[in-house]
Amino acid sequence: NKNMRHEDFINRLGNLTLLSKDENSDLGNTEYPNKKTTYIEKQLPLNLKTFAGLDDFGEEQIKKREEILSQIISEKRLWE
Repeated sequence: NKNMRHEDFINRLGNLTLLSKDENSDLGNTEYPNKKTTYIEKQLPLNLKTFAGLDDFGEEQIKKREEILSQIISEKRLWE
């Protein structure tokens, strides 16, 4: 939906990742390429799988990452 605002994506599944509170604070509003480097350096399989091909991080990428995460959740049956 082209009418969605930035605020509409902040708390969506595709915009969330695994970071400690300190790491999250350190990154703050850093540009995405720097954040991606940190995400990949952590070597967490979930981040490696979901950030590896994303050179930008906007609405389209958040939705794509959300699809990947939903698929992982479904395959691993994490909600059961």
